[in-house]
Amino acid sequence: MMARRFKASILPGALRNKAEFAAAQAFERRQVNVASLLPSGPTGGQHLGIGTNFPEHAEEANSDAVFNFPKFGTATPARTSVIAPEGGLLDYEVELCMRFDRPITSIEDFDAAVKGVFLCADFTDRIKLLKLAAPDNLDSGYGYRDAISVRFSYRNTLYTLAPNARIEQDMTLMSGTSEGGIFTVPQRHDYIEIVIGYALNGGPFSGKDLMGFAVDAFIQSEIASGHFLQPGDVVTYQASGLGDISVEIVSAEAR
Repeated sequence: MMARRFKASILPGALRNKAEFAAAQAFERRQVNVASLLPSGPTGGQHLGIGTNFPEHAEEANSDAVFNFPKFGTATPARTSVIAPEGGLLDYEVELCMRFDRPITSIEDFDAAVKGVFLCADFTDRIKLLKLAAPDNLDSGYGYRDAISVRFSYRNTLYTLAPNARIEQDMTLMSGTSEGGIFTVPQRHDYIEIVIGYALNGGPFSGKDLMGFAVDAFIQSEIASGHFLQPGDVVTYQASGLGDISVEIVSAEAR
């Protein structure tokens, strides 16, 4: 099967002025193999996810507020691979990320810090999100690693998003955008089919509530359609001035 290729880009809101452009051209330029570059992100394994703080992202997610949630894992280089979970609905999203040259404990620290802004590749198993998210309160952050406010539980362990009220130097701030993604929220015809299916299966007498039945039915429909990332796919992320990331989707056996 020929590999499918997905591309998502973040374009500049305005062109640089002539002085900025001339200053950039004055730097000495060197060519290096991008595969030899180290990750842009710090070495820590606990990071801060910021949800729906871009208006476009909030609109597509039907969200009315910004929420925080944890992300776990260490940064990888810009040329890497991701394992497709067996039986999962793997999806992708472009994120803008930031790291700091010092711990951040206040707005004054943030203003004084040297900030590094870089491109991030984000991947999500939509099945876990659909099953764990609170459908009547998406802005709670619940389901995004069980995040609620500034404290969250992961693998039965209680964490604080920013330990000791500090954003440490080995933590990354990861901000979701509206770019990327092949997952689409259920449409009107999906809701109609789900309600009919629920009724034909006995409705409340089946032992399932409507929401639980709807989630399971929608997941099975998405799996049957192949509407998710699969082994052999390649996802390319691009952002003006921030370079690009290329990720190959592989099976657990291939890794």
